Amino acid sequence: MTILGMHLSTLLFLMSLVAFVAGILFLATEWRTGGTRYVTANVITGTMALLLGVHKWIHKLTILHVVVVVACYGVALGLFLLIVQWRTRGPRYLVTVILSSVTLIFAGWQLGYKPPRKPKGYESVKNRVVKTFDQSKATVLTLRRHGKTVTLTKKKGQWLITVPVVFPADGDAVENLLTEIKMLDMHRTLPGPRTKAAYGLGKKAVQIIVHGATPKPLTLTLGAADVTGARIYLAVNDNPKVLLVNKHFVEAMSKDTDELRESAALSFKEKDVRGVDLVTATGKRARLTAKKKVWTLHLGADQLGQRANAKTAENLVRKLKDLRATKFLADGAAAFAKYGLQKPLQTITVDDGAKHVLVLGGPCPKRRNDRLAGRRGQGQGQGMYPAVFCLRAKELKDLVVNPDDLRDARLTGVAEATVKRITLTTGARKLDLKKKDLDWEVVTPKNAKLPKSQKAAGVEVEKYIRELGAFTVLKFLPPPAEGLAKYGLDKPRAVLTLVEDNGRKEIIRLGGEDADKNYYAQRSGEQMVVVIHRSAGDLIQPTLLRFRQRNLLSFRKEPTEAVRIVARSGPITEEAVYEGGLWTLKRPAQVKVDMDGLDALLSVLALLQAERFVSPTAKPAHGLQTPTRIITVDLEVEDIAAAAKPGVTPKTKKQSHTIRVGADAPKGGCFAQMQSSGGSTTTTTPNGPVFLLAANACKDLRALLANRRLAELRLSQVAGLRLTRGGGTEKLERRDKHWNRTNGPRVNTTTVENLLTDLARMRALRVVAYGLPKPQHGLAQPKIVVEVLLKDNKKTAKPILLKIGAPVKQGNKVIGHYALRTDRKLIYLLDIRDVETFRKAKF
Repeated sequence: MTILGMHLSTLLFLMSLVAFVAGILFLATEWRTGGTRYVTANVITGTMALLLGVHKWIHKLTILHVVVVVACYGVALGLFLLIVQWRTRGPRYLVTVILSSVTLIFAGWQLGYKPPRKPKGYESVKNRVVKTFDQSKATVLTLRRHGKTVTLTKKKGQWLITVPVVFPADGDAVENLLTEIKMLDMHRTLPGPRTKAAYGLGKKAVQIIVHGATPKPLTLTLGAADVTGARIYLAVNDNPKVLLVNKHFVEAMSKDTDELRESAALSFKEKDVRGVDLVTATGKRARLTAKKKVWTLHLGADQLGQRANAKTAENLVRKLKDLRATKFLADGAAAFAKYGLQKPLQTITVDDGAKHVLVLGGPCPKRRNDRLAGRRGQGQGQGMYPAVFCLRAKELKDLVVNPDDLRDARLTGVAEATVKRITLTTGARKLDLKKKDLDWEVVTPKNAKLPKSQKAAGVEVEKYIRELGAFTVLKFLPPPAEGLAKYGLDKPRAVLTLVEDNGRKEIIRLGGEDADKNYYAQRSGEQMVVVIHRSAGDLIQPTLLRFRQRNLLSFRKEPTEAVRIVARSGPITEEAVYEGGLWTLKRPAQVKVDMDGLDALLSVLALLQAERFVSPTAKPAHGLQTPTRIITVDLEVEDIAAAAKPGVTPKTKKQSHTIRVGADAPKGGCFAQMQSSGGSTTTTTPNGPVFLLAANACKDLRALLANRRLAELRLSQVAGLRLTRGGGTEKLERRDKHWNRTNGPRVNTTTVENLLTDLARMRALRVVAYGLPKPQHGLAQPKIVVEVLLKDNKKTAKPILLKIGAPVKQGNKVIGHYALRTDRKLIYLLDIRDVETFRKAKF
């Protein structure tokens, strides 16, 4: 910044301050006289004109520029306000007209003006051989080398080899050649003449001719190398002067026809593909067609077709698009006969509006890892750009697919978000569901409704659609010659219809059962028969139960909202009550509660969920007339509705829920029913519909609540141990810190204390029953008896007596033994590993 510039900027800045202060004063005067609308309009208009004038250079403004702009704006604003105040010399809106005109002029200028761009370093034309070369306008490129000519022509934005053959060119390779010409730098200029023999610029010299990129056709003649060998001589058009350029240029221009060809085996447009014909691994002809991105497969003479695997079809198209020739052998229709491709081993056709035909033959000559191939283009061998070339055999193997890989194995091909209607029909029974906005409603049967609590209804319906979509076909069967009656599909037992929001329908017809109790089915638009899993077939039945909310019960576990649990198993009744922050077992009396078992029970109840609903009413097979377990849980939950009202103290309301656990289901889990009272709307019938519970939930619900720990003891309390097994009894007693046999020698103290520690930690697998043992428990003549003698304040306490009886088998495997602690009326199932601990103990 010069001294003059600094003085000028200071002067302008002071002028702007004066003008701005004057403008504010006049603005205040104008406000008081009621003419504010003109002042406001003119200030806004003037500001817009300023911003339009400077915004394109705002990122390049220096401090001087900013000062000058602010100063000019201040002066203009001050003058404008002076004119406004000067009422006697004309209308006040005159300035508005002037500034508006200036703003419009600036706006129009901004639309058409582009500031000049400074060329980047690599675009510098100081040493360029061709200083004005517009690569995008090149239309013809000719390369002449060693008596051979290659001509490339640009047609409709695509490069095409026109001499010596007609064939699509590799666009990137051609553009690279043009870039080399554009960026060619000269080392120095020689005076000439260019006819000097040492320059090698005679008739046999390499020539590059470009049309369209320069005002006149550009001809570059490449001569011999100079004495250094690093540069070559070059002549431009008819210029007598000779240039020296880098030898790399002649190497870049040394491209033959094959190097400039498009190497793609088939030059189709991937996004426009609407059909592919090929031969599968089984030798059967397959035709894939695409319509609105939905693929259909036709195998052999199948005219109706079947749903194709879209992913496999798209991968196949991509692999065909990626096929590249490794070597070109010949061009023209005659080449097919020369290489034996007039009767190819295999033909692949791609349809993108034009027919692109690829034929495959035997091994490629002198290339053992390649295979002969030819492209016929459009027509029957007389189409555009026929050629014979080699392809990698490994890539062709990837194109050999099995028919089952081409098939869509999904039971349904719809997305859950697009389904707007579901119809299930079995004989005269029909269930019709329709989506309205985001909710689902029942159309048929009339007056039927989804459960009231179902915002979950929509969730369950969408789950149902997802479940259907998750099933895959187990087996594809050809349509039988004797008709569909063979598979029970002439009169299907059930029909599922899914309607998408675009109006497309998908129909699944369910037929008879095969030997494995799976179902035969037929998908809409297909002739073939499929086999689907029996659980998928069970879904295609018209019942509202499957759309019920599966979350049956929900309450807070910590801190618990459950205050009482009553569990009945046959004659046994257990009652656990939550009092003072603790759970206690009221019935049967004098038995401690098993906190681990109770915690598992509460975990199941707090988030009780059905795997699925089975039947609206109980049937004998469900075993609910004589349930294995009846559990009633009483809750005290916060009344959310009352608490939401202002000024109302939150209260609790009581609820009671009863779960009846029935027989085990054939495929795992167990059947159950539920009823509720006290404000719950989980069920509406006395015992509700029958549902299926998971196997783990059944186990936790059926477990008795009594304490499963066999002995709560400390080693310091133990005075003696008697272990009876195998017809003999070992008696041990403690003397100070050591263990001895009674009236006998010392034994291994560590072994004895380890056994007592294991006993203190032992928990039975489960409580089998309350009360006295029965003969089948084998406790009248136990196999093992463990007696632990205790002392309390140096006095002998009542001993712990544990009896181990008959084994319990699961199949052919012994999983444990019945056990009894004599001071408790409880029969345990003791793990076989714990039993072995006593059996194998050695002192």
